[in-house]
Amino acid sequence: MSSGSSMASAIGYNEDKVKEGCATVIAEVNPDPDHATVLDTFARLETRNIRSQDVSFHMSVNPGPDERLSDQPLKEMIGELMGGLGYGEQPYIIYRHNDIDRTHYHVVSIRINHDGRKIPDRLERRKCNSLLKEMAPRFGIQIGRGRITKGQENEQVPKQGGKKM
Repeated sequence: MSSGSSMASAIGYNEDKVKEGCATVIAEVNPDPDHATVLDTFARLETRNIRSQDVSFHMSVNPGPDERLSDQPLKEMIGELMGGLGYGEQPYIIYRHNDIDRTHYHVVSIRINHDGRKIPDRLERRKCNSLLKEMAPRFGIQIGRGRITKGQENEQVPKQGGKKM
C-alpha cells in the first residue's frame, strides 16, 4: 500500500500501463453520479480537503504464481477488503497488470470522502493483513508465504511464495 499527495501519480502509473497494453481496467466502482467516470470523481474529491497531505490510496494485490483468480471473485474479494478498510463507499479502480511474469492487480482510490473528510488510515496495513487472513479460506488465496485453503484455517502452513499487500 502507498499514499501520495495527489491522485496524479497513482493514476498516471496505471493509465500509462493501460496505454502500453500491459494493463486493463477491470472495474470502476462507485463513480459519483454527477461525473462521467471515477477519474472525474477523484478530481472533484481531491480538492475537497486541502489539509490532508496523503490523498491517494494505491494497493497492489499479487496472487501467487500458481493462483488463477478470475476477475469476478477477485472483484468481490477487493470489494470486501475495501469495505473493511473504510473505502467501501469510495470510488476506486481495479487494474489487471500483465507487465511481469504473472498477473497482478492494482487498486487506486482516494482517501477523501464525499463530505471532505479523510478516511482514517492509521494501522491500515495491519488491518488489511487481518482482513486478508479472515477472507483467505473463503477465496482460497495465499497470504504471506503460506497457503491457506478451506479446512486448513488452524493448521500450520509451510512457507512458500505468496500474496503481498
